[in-house]
Amino acid sequence: SIKHNAEGGTIRIEINGGIIKISNSGNVPIEHPERLFNRFYKVDPSSGSVGLGLAIVKKICDTSSIIIDYSFVQNKHTFTLNFPL
Repeated sequence: SIKHNAEGGTIRIEINGGIIKISNSGNVPIEHPERLFNRFYKVDPSSGSVGLGLAIVKKICDTSSIIIDYSFVQNKHTFTLNFPL
């Protein structure tokens, strides 16, 4: 969230029961959110990233029965992790 936050934006972390939400400011939604958790997918091809971070997070979540989801609402990129109870 720090690396991808809009300049002067905010980061918010909410924990409620078995749900963690991590949000950061953004000016536009991700063009292909369905690809976000794919290996080597990069929103910005010029970034120094290799595009593995979210794919690794997704694999850990799948292995641990954690549901992870991305949304863009009110200029906020939000990742929600829903832990099994």
